Amino acid sequence: MTRMLKAGSGSGGFSLIEVMVVIAIIGILSAVAVPAYFNHVMRNRQTDAVYELMAINASQERYFAEKGTYAAVFGDLDHYDGAGTDYTGKYFTYNLSGGMITATADLDGDPATQTIWRVRVGDINDKPSQVSSNEEFGWSALAAVLAD
Repeated sequence: MTRMLKAGSGSGGFSLIEVMVVIAIIGILSAVAVPAYFNHVMRNRQTDAVYELMAINASQERYFAEKGTYAAVFGDLDHYDGAGTDYTGKYFTYNLSGGMITATADLDGDPATQTIWRVRVGDINDKPSQVSSNEEFGWSALAAVLAD
């Protein structure tokens, strides 16, 4: 009887090494997952900008069909009441000037870096193109993403 009690009483929990291994595995997985998540969020926001640029361009084409000229301000277009040459969406600021619609954003929380997309007004076949993006993952950028 004493022998059975002794055999069962030896396993009382996890050793320090086992706990440290689990913490190391969680740290490695986090180091891979967090930047991947951030990059996914940035790509999603850029996709939103491309769709908005295409919608603005389509509104410009409708305006041209009705008036014979392109709108000089966003306020003349459908769904952009009261906006001037600049329109601020959720993540991007859109600018209408010089026959171009430009979307500019600071997606990573660093004011020194920006993502810029552009589309030409009057060319319905012109697809939005990325002019520049020097934004990348950083821990301060993650705070900006999570704040939304």
